[in-house]
Amino acid sequence: MFRFTELSALAQLVNVDPSGIKKTPDYTTIVRAAGRHVAFGPAVAVVSWKACSSLAHGEVRGPLAYLTREVLGESSPGVALARVTGNVLLLDTGVRVAIGTMKAALAFFTKRSSAPSA
Repeated sequence: MFRFTELSALAQLVNVDPSGIKKTPDYTTIVRAAGRHVAFGPAVAVVSWKACSSLAHGEVRGPLAYLTREVLGESSPGVALARVTGNVLLLDTGVRVAIGTMKAALAFFTKRSSAPSA
């Protein structure tokens, strides 16, 4: 409890609401924070992370939005028949952005979770 009181006082000195100290950030907030520390910026980091996450978790819309697709016609009214193939350049770029974001996020996490220096 003493540490929270100490941090609350420090937060108030820089006009930060102390109630935010106990809040756990969501993944988008973490990725956006890490994105501020990489060359391509927070918006690209978040988009890339979401796209890679969609592919990694096997979501139906991920491959359709991120991979190359060619609509061949309709198999029935309102249902497209499409060929989906890997877009190597886009996937390579996305993976490089994701790796850069993960490295920055890990460094940020390590820094923030370390004991304060004296």
